[in-house]
Amino acid sequence: MQEKHITLRIARALYDYLDRMPGYAPVMVRDGDYYVKLSRRPEIARERRADLFVAVHTDWYKTSRARGLTIYALSGDRADRENARRVAQKENTADLLGGVGSDLSLGSWDDDVALTLVSLQMAWSMEQSVIAGSRVLDAVGGITRLRKTKVQQASLEVLKSPDIPSILIETGYLTNPEEAKRLNTSSFQKQLAEGIGRGVMAYFYDAPPEGSLVAWQKSNGVTPASYTVRRGDSLSMIAQRFGTTMAALKKHNSLKSDGVQIGQVIKLPGGVEPAAREHKIQSGETLSGIAARYRVSLADLRRLNELRADRILVGQVLRIPAS
Repeated sequence: MQEKHITLRIARALYDYLDRMPGYAPVMVRDGDYYVKLSRRPEIARERRADLFVAVHTDWYKTSRARGLTIYALSGDRADRENARRVAQKENTADLLGGVGSDLSLGSWDDDVALTLVSLQMAWSMEQSVIAGSRVLDAVGGITRLRKTKVQQASLEVLKSPDIPSILIETGYLTNPEEAKRLNTSSFQKQLAEGIGRGVMAYFYDAPPEGSLVAWQKSNGVTPASYTVRRGDSLSMIAQRFGTTMAALKKHNSLKSDGVQIGQVIKLPGGVEPAAREHKIQSGETLSGIAARYRVSLADLRRLNELRADRILVGQVLRIPAS
């Protein structure tokens, strides 16, 4: 049992979950058994104009007693050092700020102004990282034990982007036999990944990037398919937020009381469900192989595409059901 295999499977499940959601375009830093340098990982996120960077890891400790999920954002000390480094190197590098929006070259400013600019950007990134991490904690609290109920801050290389909110998720301890066994099961990996995905979506629903589909949906009153209960929520608050009634929420979710729990997923009346994906068949592919690739059952794949047999043709387009 190795961390790299477990975290890759969780990351792939998270990718699949977000890839089904309208308006989301996830990118994998790695999608195989190879190593990507720590410094290269946030660079890939910046090259792909990411709005959020999520690193998935497992933890370890000298004893088997430690357990639980922890989420980290960048610490203030590391941020200060990173700001100073960027300013010191600005003449020798094409260092840019701005992320998805617009690029701003540090080399065009003197050191004092450049330090102010990068410090302001880093402060924003750190603030948003904590908010994003908090949304994910709320979403996974009902799925796994939390070692810390608040986002922790640490000096971690992959979290140093000044213009991309970044979080690192330690999903659990491989040195804890019970937790390691659970982390190594596909059902738990999928459940945890979907919880992380719901937390990511909750973060973007609160503060959608300008010009994104999520921003358009929110401004036009398009309701998401579900909502994950956060700390301090009540059923009446959720109903008010999404323009519905407590009675409608209770009926839609078969709730017998008004009580809700942190991490509970509430289905929203009239919400937009994930769109089905499509796959164009290439030479040498089989129906069972395609089902395995997208982690769906062969029966569901046949049913959605009204196939009576497993025979498929090159160039044929299959609809892929939600996994």
